[in-house]
Amino acid sequence: MDTTTLFQQLDRLHDRALKELLLKTGIVKNFDAGEELLRTGQYIKFVPIVLKGSLKVLREDDSGREILLYFIRPGESCIMTLFAIRQNSPSLIKAIVDESVELLLVPVEIVHRDLVHHRDWLDFTFALFQQRYEELLDIVNDIAFNRVDERLLDLLRNRSRQNKSREIVATHQQIADDLGTAREVITRLLKKLETEGIIETGRGRIRLLRDL
Repeated sequence: MDTTTLFQQLDRLHDRALKELLLKTGIVKNFDAGEELLRTGQYIKFVPIVLKGSLKVLREDDSGREILLYFIRPGESCIMTLFAIRQNSPSLIKAIVDESVELLLVPVEIVHRDLVHHRDWLDFTFALFQQRYEELLDIVNDIAFNRVDERLLDLLRNRSRQNKSREIVATHQQIADDLGTAREVITRLLKKLETEGIIETGRGRIRLLRDL
């Protein structure tokens, strides 16, 4: 990848020397939607920075149930990954490709040896922490105070805006996992929305028929 393109995609970083270091030491790779990039309990070798597409970060319990924590979008990285490598501890989350993604993979040793000396990198990570903290507070609020049908509408609305499309590619089970509920609940709610003329469902796809 050329310097100009990388600089444009990493607009959250302002230090030219830092961007040049990332270009020199990072590895650019592409992954398809649905691929698992990181498992719970896995030790981390690379810090991902999203250039195109998106990742979703999930937390799973001992029984395998999952709940969506946040998305990682272009120009962002995973704060939980950064915490894990700082403590040299295994990952507490799993990361899955939501929308086909292009990543800049920065080796952990580069983060430890070089990036921590860049003020711009520290500002970048603190800004990410604040953003994720606010998103997690929203999730706690949703779980504690909002009904599943309201959370489902929020998820569909946010996915549509994120992908700039009325069509959302996701199975009922994937949505249930993201919301931390049962597939049967999501199927029932989607059927209700379809009956009301709000959405149209297909195999692994949901199309919004009007703005939510």
